[in-house]
Amino acid sequence: MLGCIGTTAHTSETSLDSFQFDKGHALDLTPIPREEGEFIQYAFDKDGNGSEIIVSIDDQFISRHNFMSLLPNTALSGEILTMIAHHLTLCERAKHSDALIN
Repeated sequence: MLGCIGTTAHTSETSLDSFQFDKGHALDLTPIPREEGEFIQYAFDKDGNGSEIIVSIDDQFISRHNFMSLLPNTALSGEILTMIAHHLTLCERAKHSDALIN
């Protein structure tokens, strides 16, 4: 699910005024596949079980509660930062050893 190259999700219901852009970078709004959109909706379901594990890579786990920390005006969960660092480490290892990543 996590990739080494990031994408930005945008739908017709999302106002561009709600985004803050770094003026030094070009804006790339790449549509996401339907399956990924469904996963995002599932992961951010506020009525879902907060302790449910949504993403698991090796010994790193992200629960729905952790995902909710990615919403605006919310304190970012340390588990999210750890997962990102772990995934970037896997990407770097793959670059140098032609190893596959999850």
